[in-house]
Amino acid sequence: MTENNNRINNLHRLAQFALFVSSYLPLFILIIVRQVSENSEFLNWGA
Repeated sequence: MTENNNRINNLHRLAQFALFVSSYLPLFILIIVRQVSENSEFLNWGA
């Protein structure tokens, strides 16, 4: 019984992680790209 519960919980955690990666990660990347492009004149790339 315990093995079945662990397998179900692992599947749910994997599904939650997949949902997080597929929905929030692109949003974070878009926000970072937008911020960098809007504030690129304030960045000092070591030059």
